[in-house]
Amino acid sequence: MVKPRRWLVLLNALVMVAGWVMLVAPGPASATYPGEPGRVAYTERHDRAGGGSFTEIHTMNSDGSDQRRVTSDGGSFVKRVMGPVGSEDDPYVNLYTWSATPRWSPDGSMLAFLHYAPDDTTQVRILDSSSGHVEVLLADWSGTMLSWSPNGQKIAYGDDRGVWIADTSGANATLVASPSLGLPPSGPGTPSTIREVEWSPDGKRLAYIEWTGGGLVAGTEYVSVIDIDGSDRQ
Repeated sequence: MVKPRRWLVLLNALVMVAGWVMLVAPGPASATYPGEPGRVAYTERHDRAGGGSFTEIHTMNSDGSDQRRVTSDGGSFVKRVMGPVGSEDDPYVNLYTWSATPRWSPDGSMLAFLHYAPDDTTQVRILDSSSGHVEVLLADWSGTMLSWSPNGQKIAYGDDRGVWIADTSGANATLVASPSLGLPPSGPGTPSTIREVEWSPDGKRLAYIEWTGGGLVAGTEYVSVIDIDGSDRQ
């Protein structure tokens, strides 16, 4: 049985006791720990000289020392869109490339993150923490940020079709759960009904957030738990 979002505070308390880490959605304050070796990766906002801002990925020691910027291709102009309702000066805003939502692999050797690219698509990229080499793992991405399995051999993620488990290369993806609410995404270019996916510490189960609503309705989020073979959904 799915659980309404109003129970999420209680669920998070239980999750923390059990050793789960429920990660928040992409944003300027997102961070992940521990990484290579024991380093924190986080998103930091940067201002452009000509106006506007973008985010990049940084790392630091757990005590805040030795801060390093590990991505550097943000801030390129992508497109101009209508801004928030009520803008008095210029009703349009410029969108720039950015990187955000870092996720260390369990051994701290690889750092996954989201990148908004110049072609107006989002990518999942992987950074090798020893060499600094970055490659695109998943292009033209519209799903959730990936979650590493505890042994580092698999990834899990969600999109508008459900919850998936795949190899760390993105290959051999298997659908383990379809959206139980039977609702489509809220509209073109918006997130799917699956909002977030996380592994249990023993690697045997997945927890995920499913959203329903849209239009003028604020919507409701539900938490479900399922075995990695798609059985015992709760």
